[in-house]
Amino acid sequence: GVDSIKRVQILGGLQLKFPTLPTIGPEKLAELRTLDDIATFLSPSSPTSGPAADLGEDPSDRAGASTATDPAPPAGPLRAALRRLPAIDRLDDPWPTDPVAVIVRHEPPAGSDDPVAGALVAGLESAGWTVREVVLPAPVEAPDHEPPHPRDATGELVSAALAELPRVDLGLLLVEPTPTDDSAALDAPWAANSVRLADSVLAAGRLATPLSVSAGSGAPTGRRGFVTITRLDGGLGYRGTASLAAGLLGGVTGLVKTVAREDPALFCRAIDLAPGLAPDQLARMVLAELDDAALDTPEVGLDADGTRWTVRWETAPPAPTEPALSAADVVVVTGGGRGITADCVQALATRLPCEFILLGRTAAQEDPGWARGLGERELFAAGLAAARARGESPTPRDLERSTGQVVAAREVAATLAGLAAAGARARYVAVDLADPGAVAAALASDAARVTTVVHGAGRLADALLPDITAAAVGTVFRPKLDGLRAVLDALADAPLKRLVLFGSIAGVLGNPGQAAYAAANEALNRIGARWGHGRDDRRATTLNWAAWDGGMVTAALREVFRARGVPLLGRAAGSAMFVERLGAPDGERLLLGPAGALDPAPAPRAAATRAFTVHRALGDLGADPVIADHTIGEHPVLPATAALGWMANVLERTHPDLQVVGCGPFSVHRGIVFDGTQGDGYRVEVSPAGADGDLAVLAATIWGDAGPGRPQPRFAGRFVLGARGAVRAAGDDPVRLDGPLGAGDDALGLYRDATLFHGPALQGIRRIRRREPGRLIVSAQLADRVIDDGAYASTLISPVLADVVIQAAALLATWHLDSGCLPLGFARAEFFAPLPDDAPFTVSVDDLRAAADEVTVSAEARDPDGRLLARFTDVTVVRTPGMTAKFAEAVRRRADRATS
Repeated sequence: GVDSIKRVQILGGLQLKFPTLPTIGPEKLAELRTLDDIATFLSPSSPTSGPAADLGEDPSDRAGASTATDPAPPAGPLRAALRRLPAIDRLDDPWPTDPVAVIVRHEPPAGSDDPVAGALVAGLESAGWTVREVVLPAPVEAPDHEPPHPRDATGELVSAALAELPRVDLGLLLVEPTPTDDSAALDAPWAANSVRLADSVLAAGRLATPLSVSAGSGAPTGRRGFVTITRLDGGLGYRGTASLAAGLLGGVTGLVKTVAREDPALFCRAIDLAPGLAPDQLARMVLAELDDAALDTPEVGLDADGTRWTVRWETAPPAPTEPALSAADVVVVTGGGRGITADCVQALATRLPCEFILLGRTAAQEDPGWARGLGERELFAAGLAAARARGESPTPRDLERSTGQVVAAREVAATLAGLAAAGARARYVAVDLADPGAVAAALASDAARVTTVVHGAGRLADALLPDITAAAVGTVFRPKLDGLRAVLDALADAPLKRLVLFGSIAGVLGNPGQAAYAAANEALNRIGARWGHGRDDRRATTLNWAAWDGGMVTAALREVFRARGVPLLGRAAGSAMFVERLGAPDGERLLLGPAGALDPAPAPRAAATRAFTVHRALGDLGADPVIADHTIGEHPVLPATAALGWMANVLERTHPDLQVVGCGPFSVHRGIVFDGTQGDGYRVEVSPAGADGDLAVLAATIWGDAGPGRPQPRFAGRFVLGARGAVRAAGDDPVRLDGPLGAGDDALGLYRDATLFHGPALQGIRRIRRREPGRLIVSAQLADRVIDDGAYASTLISPVLADVVIQAAALLATWHLDSGCLPLGFARAEFFAPLPDDAPFTVSVDDLRAAADEVTVSAEARDPDGRLLARFTDVTVVRTPGMTAKFAEAVRRRADRATS
């Protein structure tokens, strides 16, 4: 029963959180009925106790202990970057008939209306929704920066409104910052916005169960959803233009991603809109997002012009080579007395013996008499005996507290000793970070010298959303958010030049049972984006850690991670990464951990069991540089590989846990020619087509909704989808092409003499390595190009690079038929790995079978080591009257434009 949200071992019905407990089997578990049983078991004189190794426990399993070896090597850090999204593919009738929405918002300033809420209600109602508003009391900024307190009344107000509704299909949270007249104060009103974020978590907790019930079996068909709306900067708070206090509200992205993890059946999205949008325009944008077919995008930013953005995690550049700090720096570290933050401080001191001021909850103390000279395993029994000698009857929680204080104080003392040994100056102050007065007093004597803050403090209070309480949210928010504010306030006049924030992968990806923790850590990412924005003298970095092997990860939880195949970050490796990344550029948000733990994959979802239709507007696609370079005659033509990528893109974005690994048959029907009559509206119709073992099979057809005449099919294919990220065996070993190939003939002339019609963006065949009557081998290389922000590509299919493979197939047919030829489809395609971007690969074409005006061939693409990347079987290529002349016309027109 040990779960990722239960940091406990169950002993005889008691839930204990002792980091010193050994791993035990069910037989021994059945014997432990009382505290005396447990004390005897843990006693060093117990024959079943003994050294940790005898119990199958690694001594490093103790929380706060260092591991001898790293369990997994670190991966190259990832960094957050805003990337453009394509326009929405609108899903036909995504919501149930007569849908019901609940909008949760806060009271506007006294005497004013909320035009945004009004526009949202009007827009939803005009679209057929029944809307119920829940208006929460506006939080007020506490005097003297007193820490805020999450409100039990929030959950009660939401629950009361839900009780009056037959069902709920959409929970929509409008999360606006508390208004302020002091726009120059970056932190005003911090406390009130912290309450607004907490209210969002609590409201989500009350909405979770009704939404899940509504989406359950027997409910009306259609999606159910959880959506948040902010107005930070149109870039999800990552542009750094919102105030620090407003940036706190960016934490709702962590909440949304956690909702998606806890209930993958829900449509979940955090929407951030550019400030200044007119309410009606904002409402139209939000309603469009609600109908988006894509389920792989939990966070979307929208500029005033409708440009859509999301956060992508990409490989970070190399770490700076120059040290970020010097020995003269004074560093305040929250949570730095013990655990992984202490490890990071120790690693930094070893390289640069700065001066450290460590702040933490643990009271610095000498061992009480009953604990002196005892090891951790002996403390439980000794503490129990000492309490009974005083006439007390301690509970397990009492013993946990007293022994835990001893262990924690020892860790603080060890940290200070280690820093001194490294030559660093250090002092430790026990202080409640959520008490701004106490923090100010603790730092008063040094505030004028502090140059750096490392904020590593944090606490867990895990619970699934339906069980979350205001007290639990407060437990998480106080050290993470209110504690940071207290430290920054206390150092308002300090010469701060660097702020390092410890975030978590729980916020980046969401994590079941950690909604509050995910929200708090995502808020830190936005604070990091803002703190140094526009200032040359400040840098802020947020380090979002994967799970460490230690600290909050206990021995029991480590076993859970191991069972799930989740690698942990070794403490030595993590500490080294901390030192390495201290000098990251301002506003950098990094994701750090071992390979395999940094995969920002979407929450798993079940494969589609019913047909659906998606609408796409092509807009000015014909002017795209890639499409323009696929001109035949005088008009651009959509490449067949772009249609292939289009359908694969729709399938993958509506099935985020799957990727297209094959297709066939695929056929070109009417195609799409950009001659002015093509129209703008198209649709993709998808229907289940069975299964192939553990692979899903879906049929897709592109239809034209506009243009002259009746709608006609343009392209069609039967697609095979497998688990995202799974490596498929190619079915054969890497092979070298038989015989020497030599340098080969330059193939770029084929594009100039109109043997091939493609423009520069598609000219990927570089050399003819072998040409025989029924066989062709070419060397290819081409820089990939993105079409319409990626709307025509999938995980393994690049329309540009795949077109090069099809070109090679068409080239052999062209030579055989002595005529310009075009592909009309293939019987089967298999995709094993992406074709390389701007790197060499080889295409071999063979198995030629000819008819009067038609040739069928097969083509394989392999990397330089002979590994199979993609295979197209039975590619049909045809000649039509006048095609050779059209090729020539396209090449001539392109040459004329180049010289004009």
